[in-house]
Amino acid sequence: KGETPALRIVREFGDSRVQDYRNEQNLGMFGNWNRGVELARGEWVSFLHDDDVHCPDALDNLGRIIRFAKEKLPRLGYIHARRVEFSENFDPEQAKKKSKPWLTRLTRTGALIRGWSQTGMPSCGTAILRQAYRETGGADSRYGGIADAILGYQIMKRYDVVMSDAVFGGYRWLDNETLRKETLLDFVEADLLFARYRYSLTPWSRL
Repeated sequence: KGETPALRIVREFGDSRVQDYRNEQNLGMFGNWNRGVELARGEWVSFLHDDDVHCPDALDNLGRIIRFAKEKLPRLGYIHARRVEFSENFDPEQAKKKSKPWLTRLTRTGALIRGWSQTGMPSCGTAILRQAYRETGGADSRYGGIADAILGYQIMKRYDVVMSDAVFGGYRWLDNETLRKETLLDFVEADLLFARYRYSLTPWSRL
C-alpha cells in the first residue's frame, strides 16, 4: 500500500491506457501472473519482472515478430524473449551482440531431447497470446519452480512457440531468489517431476 515507484510512473504518464492494479492479498508469483492475464485487455500479454530490464527497442522487435506471425505463423501463441544475464549493470549494446538472425522454433519433441522446454521465466518482454495462456488454465503453482516451463510446454501442444531473434532484455542474476540453496533444490526436484511427466505421455516419449 501507499506510493511505489511503479505507481509514480503510471501517474506521470497520465494515460488511461496505463493502469496500476494491486492485489488485496498476496497471490504468490504464479497467481499474480494469472491475475494479470485476466485483467489484460489486449490480444497479447507481456511480462517484465521487477529485477529484469528491457532493451530500448524491445517492444519494436516484439511488434515486428507479431506482425510477421500474422502472415507466416498464424498459430503463434508464445514468443519467448531472448535475453542475457547480468549481475549489476545492464549494457544493451553488448546484449544486442547476442541476437540471432532467425527465430528459433521451440517444440515438445525438442523438449524431450533437450530435457526442458526452453521457455522458462516469461520476462524481459516474453509475450503470450492471451487466449493460449487461458486455454492451458494458466501457470499452475502445483508444479513448483518450473510452472513457467510447463506453461510453455502446454502451449506448444496447440500453438507455435518461438524464441525471439533479437535480444529483448536482461535477466538480473545477482541476489536473485533462485540462488538460494532451498530454491535450487526445489528446482532439481521439479525438473525430475517434469521429466517423468514428459516421458510418460506417449509410447514414443517413453522410448
